[in-house]
Amino acid sequence: MLHLIFHEVRTPLSSIYGYLSILLSGEIGALSPQQQEITERMRELARYLTALITNLRQLALVSNELTMIPWEPLDLAALIRTVCRNLSTEAKRKGVRLTTQLSSRLPRIWAERDGLTQILINLLVNAIKFTPTRGRVTVAVHNSDHAMRLTVRDTGVGIQASTIPRLFKEFYHEDKPEVGAVGGTGFGLVIVKRIAERHGGSVKVTSRVGRGSTFHVTLPRRNGAQVIKTILGQLIEQAQQHQEPFTLLLLKAGGVAPDRVERVIKESIRAEDYYYPLEQARLVAVLVRTNLQGGQMTAERIAQRVERELTLRHDPTLKAYLGLAVYPTHGKDAARLLRVANEQIIELPRTTAAAVAKA
Repeated sequence: MLHLIFHEVRTPLSSIYGYLSILLSGEIGALSPQQQEITERMRELARYLTALITNLRQLALVSNELTMIPWEPLDLAALIRTVCRNLSTEAKRKGVRLTTQLSSRLPRIWAERDGLTQILINLLVNAIKFTPTRGRVTVAVHNSDHAMRLTVRDTGVGIQASTIPRLFKEFYHEDKPEVGAVGGTGFGLVIVKRIAERHGGSVKVTSRVGRGSTFHVTLPRRNGAQVIKTILGQLIEQAQQHQEPFTLLLLKAGGVAPDRVERVIKESIRAEDYYYPLEQARLVAVLVRTNLQGGQMTAERIAQRVERELTLRHDPTLKAYLGLAVYPTHGKDAARLLRVANEQIIELPRTTAAAVAKA
């Protein structure tokens, strides 16, 4: 419902912004200087309100503890390069040099792609905004055994020590007209903090007035097993709140064609189901609001699709195994559900999924 409300508000605002842009372009007639000024102010207000609605929606999503995180193993260096490339025009327009310091051997990190992208965009847009011409913004990643630390460092105007505690409060915004930093919704850093915390991470700021600021986002490193336990824990909370069952399908695939097995899985589950690729040669599909019978039907559908897939059926190297567990039928905690799914695992396509979940 909240998503629909945001959509209904943002759509007309976008149209208003578009119509005002047409007026300013002169396509339907020239405007007087006074009309031009008023129309530009109106367009700026429409832009501000659109950004505010977008940020409020994002804030509502990241504030909901029961909203599922679409975890995936991400190449953080590639993600950073993409975001920097997309913001390069804005940096050049401001006369700011945007650079990266990235190792070629960074491991993948389990995280939400959209969430990390939003963190990077918000931090970099702020850094560019508060950095004067001929300044520099640098993105770096520091890796350890247990965490990755993303840093965005600028040579901008800096932040007063007394101001730092207020940076992550809703609606707080500080104008710096001397570098063109005027206006803003006051939600960018709030969203950064909420997304980092949803990942079990944190945000820290260091700054010196006139010398620049550095934002440090620390994110814990997880392996596939830890991620699926986190996912199951959240699904259990949802199931308890709504008093609904869900099914865990645990698939292990090896050989030369695990990507083909992955395609079969995606084609076998519904659009509303959650699908998570885990570590090498291991895949997981989590089905929500599906009881034992529904889970068995899906498992059977997967088995039949694997058997019909010619490239899989004639692949002598293929090793595919499927296990199933249902909450609360087979257990009420993540460890128990994973144990049951592993205990009941069967080989595909040599046997059918009808044999699954007899316990």
